[in-house]
Parts: sequence; structure tokens; C-alpha cells
Amino acid sequence: MAHVLDIVALRSLIAVADRGGFHRAAESLALSQSAVSQHVRRLEKTLGRPVVERDGRRTRFTAEGRLLLEQARRIIAVHDEALRTLLGVEGDPDVIVIGSTEHAADQILPRLTAAVREVLPDCRVRFRIDRSARLVEAVDRGAVDLAVYVTEAAATEGIPVGGLPLAWYAAPEGERPRRAGPAPPRRH
Repeated sequence: MAHVLDIVALRSLIAVADRGGFHRAAESLALSQSAVSQHVRRLEKTLGRPVVERDGRRTRFTAEGRLLLEQARRIIAVHDEALRTLLGVEGDPDVIVIGSTEHAADQILPRLTAAVREVLPDCRVRFRIDRSARLVEAVDRGAVDLAVYVTEAAATEGIPVGGLPLAWYAAPEGERPRRAGPAPPRRH
């Protein structure tokens, strides 16, 4: 069987139904609205037919969409139960996955961990250290809940939240840069 229903896309579909639209679904999943739309389009491509249609400002499920939604809820329930059983986890623990580039990891991740634990003391925090472009993709897929990355290296706009002090090092015999001060920004 060549067709596969993506778990992340199914979660987006369920959120659209439960939240009453793409915008609210995106907010509840901490994704962009375009990511949720892309997930639903992927499901439609897999099935070869539309599952949602616009009705003015509202979203309506087609007959095939209602059937898919019913199956999606069953698939997600079985999937999550399998993970709980296979990983030996009691109940449904909250896990937040934070992605970061190496540049930000040592200074930002401890602060983020402390902030998450302050707000959600029973929440487990996992980290993913990766390249900026891969972190952007992971956020879009829902594999990472939050990512800290270098925006110049990513193809998508980020929200600047602060700067990181960086130090430049060279071998003892290396030459000191002729120019003092910060390095100029890289041009594309």
C-alpha cells in the first residue's frame, strides 16, 4: 500500500474540527496557519479528493472529510496508546521539545527549561540540537514545539527575541581582524 496518513497532518485535521477553523487550530497547535493548511492539503492529496471546503468565513467538512475525521480520531487514539504502552509511560505526560542551534544552546536552553518548569512543573523537556533549516522544518511538522535558530540561515522569518554575545577565536599564530567591532552581517 503506497498511501500513508501522516500523524501530524491528522492531528491538524482534528484541531481544525475541534477549534472551528484553521486559524484557531494553528494557535492551539502552535503552528502557522499555512502549516495547518499544508497538512490538510497533504491529506487531500493522499485521498485524491477534498476533505474541507470554505463556506463563507467558515470551514465545512465534506462527506469524505467527516469520514476521515472519524478515522483520524481512532488512529490518533491507537497511536498515542501504543506510545504510552511501548514507552512505559503512565497516563499522558506533557513533553515539550525545544530545538536549538549550537549557537544558542548553552545560554538559552537552561533559561527556557527553567521557564517551562516554572509554568508547567510536571512537564518533561526534551532538546533537539540541529541546523536552522532543519529546525524550521521540524516546527512546521510539529516535531518541535519551540525552536531557537539563526534567522539568516533559515528560509522563514522568525520573531527576534534578543541577541547572543559571540566571541571570535583564532589559533595563537592567527592574525587579529583589521577591523574592530562586530563582524558585518552576511549578505545573501
